[in-house]
Parts: sequence; structure tokens; C-alpha cells
Amino acid sequence: MNIWKTYSLHIRKNFGLDTGDLDTSLQWRTMLTYYSVLFIIPLVLIPYFPGVIFAFQSEYFSIVILDTVAVGFLVAAGFLPKIAISTRKFLFVSTFYMVSFGFMFIIGLSGPTFLYMLAASFFCTILFPVKYAYYPTIANVLFCVIIGLLIPLDVMFWKDEPTHNLPQFVAVASNLIFLGFFSSALFPKVFDLLEKSINNERMLKAQLNQQNDNLEKALNTLKEKNAELETFAYSASHDLQEPLRMITAFLHQLEKNYISLLDERGKKYIYFASDGAVRMKDMIEGLLDYSRVGRFDGEKSIINLDELVHSTLRLFQESIKEKKAEIIVHPLPTVESYAPPISQIFLNLISNALKYSKSDIPPIIEISSVEKETYWQFSVKDNGIGIEKEFHDRVFNLFQKLHHKKDYEGTGIGLAIVKKCVENLGGTILLESEIEKGSIFSFSIPKKT
Repeated sequence: MNIWKTYSLHIRKNFGLDTGDLDTSLQWRTMLTYYSVLFIIPLVLIPYFPGVIFAFQSEYFSIVILDTVAVGFLVAAGFLPKIAISTRKFLFVSTFYMVSFGFMFIIGLSGPTFLYMLAASFFCTILFPVKYAYYPTIANVLFCVIIGLLIPLDVMFWKDEPTHNLPQFVAVASNLIFLGFFSSALFPKVFDLLEKSINNERMLKAQLNQQNDNLEKALNTLKEKNAELETFAYSASHDLQEPLRMITAFLHQLEKNYISLLDERGKKYIYFASDGAVRMKDMIEGLLDYSRVGRFDGEKSIINLDELVHSTLRLFQESIKEKKAEIIVHPLPTVESYAPPISQIFLNLISNALKYSKSDIPPIIEISSVEKETYWQFSVKDNGIGIEKEFHDRVFNLFQKLHHKKDYEGTGIGLAIVKKCVENLGGTILLESEIEKGSIFSFSIPKKT
């Protein structure tokens, strides 16, 4: 096996095929020549040794010389260094013509003369450019015409075959000419179609590479813009907190010191302003939280999700006790990922499940997981008030609230944070929900994040 590998690599290098792709018909022809030479050198020994033995027994010593020279031509085509590919092709094809003519003059026309001549015609058509396709066939025609003219004149004489029948020769030669012209017409069409296919593939590959480059540039630009937006949101929300604290403080002082001087309308205005300031503070803090999502500090770690979820549930002990909620946590896996975003996901989904529960029915929250081939699928299911189908996509938008603040408090940013965390981890999130029947939030986390 190692001998064959060394042998094939040596010949491949001589044909200049050790580097580069086959993207033109010329390179394909070179590759065909390489394979032809590669296999014919060892396989030629199959007819060589029986032929030599026969030649010695029959005293055709010229056949021994002919066969040996032919093998030498083939070896030279494969092993001679620093010669042109066209020269290698010429040596290869001329071997068949040499053997053909040699057999004709030594043993006559009934030998393998026409077989090797036809092989030479085939190889010329396949291995050389299209413009030379008909040359070997025309040469074969001229050869057959000359031999056909010489047969009646009894010019040519063979040891064991002194005479030839002209009609018989014409019948055999016409088949040679037919197959020669057929191959000369067919193979160029095959290579023309092959070249068109190669060119189309190369053009499509170039277009695909260009599209990939454009897509990569667009993604990089999008990442830069998102990073700028996150930085801006973080900076803006952080900077807005100080003037908002001043407004809240002044409103508090106004309410404390001057409330007795105001009529009912004035008191109502103070209330609206204070309430708006509180809601603005919540929204700014929510925006600040949202801007921080995706900033994974530190390395990935092994996370026991059973422990993480139960730790998260302890934050809602009072709410769970007050609502008499039943929490069902099925066995959860251990994953290698980033703990902060996963904690944020479960925190917000559990918070939503408790917040949007029915007033007359204790909430039941079920947390489970399913292992897939490349990711884990998690679900947080509740029996709450549910969400109308038309709002299934909108609930993940920033500051999207479906209920009045008097009914359900919140900033409308929790599910937006959940979605961003899931997507930053390389997963997806889906919602299944029906009014008065509850909701199921399903999200995936890749096994390799």
C-alpha cells in the first residue's frame, strides 16, 4: 500500500497535480492522462510477459524489442522529470501508434493492429484539446487508404500471412473509421459540457463567496451597531437616573411641605407626577438591565440547573406562600454554559408565571426539560390567565405590556430580557398560550454554547 502511494504521488507530482484545483477542462484532461499513465504502467505487464514468451517461441524477436520499447515509452511518460505535460501525452499516445504499426509490419493486419490504432484515436481525442479531435481519425483514414491501395499490388508480405483479402480489410477498416469519427465527435461535446459545468460551478462559488462576504460584513456591522446601541442604552439609562432622583426628591419635598396649600386638583397633579417618576425609574432600571444582557463575564462553568432553579424559587418564597402556588420541578440536567443569563431566564419566567396567575385559583407552575441531539429543551408551564394568540410575538418586545398597571404591575421588559438571553446563548424561545388556560414558555440551550 505504501509502495503504491509513493508511486502514485511521484507520478502525480510529475504531472503538476500536487497543487491547485481542477477548474478547467485542460486540467481535467491532464488528470485523465495522469490516471491513464498511473494504471497502464503496472497493467501493461499483463500482456507484456505472455507476449515476450510467445515471441521467443515463435522466433518473432522483433516483437520483444517492440514491446520493450513500448513499455519504456510509458515509463518515460510517467517518470521522466521536468518535461512538459504535452510531451508526456505525446509519449503516451505514440506508444499505441508504435505498437499498432509494429504489429502490422511484423505479424500482419489480422493481429491487434486496429485495436491499438483505435485506442490511440480514443486517447488523442480525450487527452488533447478539442481542435485536435479529428486529427487521429483522419490519420487513421489515410493509413487505411494507403494499406488498401497496397494490398492488391502485393507489395506487402508477412511471414505467416502472405495474402490479404481487400473486401475483408475494408470491412474491418470501416469499423475502425466509424468508431474513430464517433469518438472524435462525441468526446469534445462531453468536455465542452464539462467545461461549461465547471465554469458555472466556479461562477456560483464566486457568487456564494461574495454573498458570504457581504453577509459577514453585514453581520459585523449589525454587531457593531448593536454594541453601540447597548452602550448608548446603558449610558443613557445610567445618566438619566441622577436627574430623575432630583425630580423625585423635589416632588417629595413639594408633597411634604406644600400639600396643605394645594387644592384637590393640585394634589392630583402631585400624585400623577410622583407616580410617573416612579414608573420612569422602573423603566430606566429595566432598560439598564436590558443593556447589560449579553455581557457574559468570566468563563463558562458547569451549572447544576436543579440547584439554580431551586435557588431562584427561594427569591419568591413570600409570593409562593401568599398565592399558595404549587411548584413542580422535574429533574433538570447539568449544563456547561454561562450562569447569569440562564438565571435571568428562569427568574423572569417564574416571576411572570406568579404575577399573571388567576385570582381565584392557586397557580401551578411546572418546570421540565427534554434532551435533544444538540440542545436541551426547557419548559415553564403555568395555569394562569394566558395570552391571546395575536400577542404571542409582541410579548417579547421591549416595554410591551398587555394589561393595565392597576391590574398587573411591571415594566414590560422581563420577556424581552428572556428572549435576548436565550438568543445570546444560541437558542430560541417559543410561546404556547390560550386565554384562561395558561401558558408554556419553551426555550432551548445548545449543549455547546
